[in-house]
Amino acid sequence: MQFIFKGIPIRFEIFFWITMGIISFGLWGNISQAFLAFWIMVFSIFFHELGHALMARFFGQKPSIEMTAFGGRTTNLSKPKLSLWKEFLVVLAGPLVGVCLAFISWKTL
Repeated sequence: MQFIFKGIPIRFEIFFWITMGIISFGLWGNISQAFLAFWIMVFSIFFHELGHALMARFFGQKPSIEMTAFGGRTTNLSKPKLSLWKEFLVVLAGPLVGVCLAFISWKTL
């Protein structure tokens, strides 16, 4: 499955869905908890990779996201490489999105 979000090509491999299903349904016996865990994992990994991609795009790069069996991968399709400082910010953007999601979740509970 492939689509484009804000000019960023995003591809989901079938093994991503299978792995997320095995992990979530393998850890929880209750089907509703497993279903919730499945979507939490999918969205958290997706937004983590989207954080990397949007920061790269902010710096004029052409990122691409591929959701693979054990997570995701954001790659740069542009030739001019970023400076180390900008590359550090691209790497940092993924975990920062996770921290923001955790804070939003904590505040809504």
